[in-house]
Amino acid sequence: MKLKRLVSTGLAAVMALSMVACGGSDSGSQNTASGEGEKVVAENTANTDAANTEKTDETLVVALASEPSSLAPTLVGQSENESSIISGAMLDTLVAQDQTTGEIIPNLATAWEWVDDYRLQFTLRDDVKMTDGSTMTPEDVVYTFETLASQSGNNDGGKFLDPSKNEVVDEHTVILGFNTIAPDIITMLTWTPFGIFSEEEVEACGGYEAASKNPVIGSGKYKFKEWVQGQYVLLERNEDYWNPDYAGYFKEIKFTFTQDAASREMAVEAGDATVAYDISVAQASTYVSNENVKTSFYSFGQVMHLWMNIRDSKPMQDVRVREAIDKAFDYDAIAAYQTGGQGTQSLGYIDADVPFAVDYYTTEERAQDIEGAKALLEEAGYGDGLTITALGAQDTEGLYTVMQAQLAQVGITLEINTVDIPTFVQGANGGDYDVIIVGEYLDSRNPSAWVFFDQESIDTFNIGGDKYTTPEIEAAVEAVIQAKDNDEAKEKVAELEELFKKDTLVLNLCPEMKAVITQTDIKGLTTRERGFLDVTNFYRE
Repeated sequence: MKLKRLVSTGLAAVMALSMVACGGSDSGSQNTASGEGEKVVAENTANTDAANTEKTDETLVVALASEPSSLAPTLVGQSENESSIISGAMLDTLVAQDQTTGEIIPNLATAWEWVDDYRLQFTLRDDVKMTDGSTMTPEDVVYTFETLASQSGNNDGGKFLDPSKNEVVDEHTVILGFNTIAPDIITMLTWTPFGIFSEEEVEACGGYEAASKNPVIGSGKYKFKEWVQGQYVLLERNEDYWNPDYAGYFKEIKFTFTQDAASREMAVEAGDATVAYDISVAQASTYVSNENVKTSFYSFGQVMHLWMNIRDSKPMQDVRVREAIDKAFDYDAIAAYQTGGQGTQSLGYIDADVPFAVDYYTTEERAQDIEGAKALLEEAGYGDGLTITALGAQDTEGLYTVMQAQLAQVGITLEINTVDIPTFVQGANGGDYDVIIVGEYLDSRNPSAWVFFDQESIDTFNIGGDKYTTPEIEAAVEAVIQAKDNDEAKEKVAELEELFKKDTLVLNLCPEMKAVITQTDIKGLTTRERGFLDVTNFYRE
């Protein structure tokens, strides 16, 4: 995953980009922070600072957009961004990933090797202390993966696990089983849902449901202390953490919840928060010239997609309507708005920095075609207009507004339904939308890749997507995942992209980027899977 340099513009520039998106792109326009044409440049500093070496009694306050429904989502089969950020501070995984190089590195396990296509053996550290003071054992690892399979069997957490193949080899060795062939599945094991906990810890909490609300579990850098629902979650530094090279600067980490992004930024500026997360790049670019805060941006290997609900929305079942939406969009303007003027439109399903990505489209064939879109709608029986609904969270509201103006030019009225994260997850899983923006994280060819086209996931748990697939598409996805190397995978990706293109199944928008606002002296911005914050590494310079 390559880090990018972002040219961040001022408020006038973002407004100008919105106007361009409403009325068609203007290749001669400039993204400037003032009328004099100056550019304000913000360096992308994610995953670049030196590690902290000092401990203090300070409290880190992280302002999140939404309060999660669970703090240990793996235990109850849920998946929420905020809960992943919080639980990522409390749980350690067997292996980790260098977010700069993509390399898989030791963590709770010191070594690993494939026994066969379906079984992976790990050698465990012997000095890892769990929250209850016990030493981590192979039995804890097996229990964690059995819990994943039983409680999160319908999502990334447990869908691809085969507990019948698990085996405790000796006091420091464990074999974990999978139900599919996927050479890159080791990358998935670095994700937060695969953090290790013990049966004794869960039982002491009162079982799965109780532990998800009061998660005194794990062996991570921080431990759970308190959750005052509706107000905050508080963690405290784990003074018995196994890695002597790690020093947590902040004694406590406090998470607060404010849906309005501007209010989160203002909290940082006022000193009420240290970090504000999940602010759209377009909005965050307006803060770059503000000397009272630091604005950072980063990309993380994910493309934003617009999905059209083929299963539940009658208009979206007509390929002519899907093609009309495609033709109505000015993708250059969409990318300019969403990335603050730095990113360009995505010409393939996968982020261009990923080694098996294919640019399958050309900018010429994706040029905006207003009259062509109108003709398709007329042919489909919507010549007098069409009203559709988009489901989104607060961070996509601005982009939906840009799309709304573009679609209006061809006679499509886009109604935007912006909700909190738990409501979004529920609606996105249930198909309560005509169109929806959801990206897919494809840093590796793990078995959860292209999950939106997996029928079992569609039938059980799938946040967004078309709610549609075919056996041909599923076979093409499997061929990519099981390819022996990236060169072969690229050939298979091209075949898969052709299936998407033939029926206009998904509209690739632009690389997804995230923005973080911090106090000016804060360093140590690091990330986890899917671009989630790793809050354990922040410190003051």
